[in-house]
Amino acid sequence: MSARQSSVRAPRHKKKDATLKVVRRNKRGLIMRGSERRVTPFLVLGGMFVIASVFAILLSQVVLAQSGFRMAKLREHSIKAEARHAELVMQAAKLGSAERIERVAVEQLGMVHPTRVEYIVADVGSRDSARLAEQPGKNVDVAGQAAPDLGTSP
Repeated sequence: MSARQSSVRAPRHKKKDATLKVVRRNKRGLIMRGSERRVTPFLVLGGMFVIASVFAILLSQVVLAQSGFRMAKLREHSIKAEARHAELVMQAAKLGSAERIERVAVEQLGMVHPTRVEYIVADVGSRDSARLAEQPGKNVDVAGQAAPDLGTSP
């Protein structure tokens, strides 16, 4: 052996200490950890879980509140629409009444009440059609009295 090799070698101790151990850092199984270092990852994960849960609950409450506001607006809109519908039904009833139609016809359109009512009988091909064809139609006024025949001149 050369002198150089002996200087590179670690010196040997004559007396070995039983309390010292060789620890290799590249193997995790040999590293001793304290109890607080083992609990820390669980505490971090637990804290993250709690924060995520609180966030989820707050988010659901916000969505619920927004739905409530939207529901209140829809109720208000529905009440207004029902009131408008009731007004339109009342207006349609007033516009469709017979008295109003008659008043508009007389006042605005210049129509007049008839002085006489004339009935026209149609020949529908029954047994009595020959008998009805022989009798001339009678003119009847509003009171139900026979009116003079104005349209038949010989």
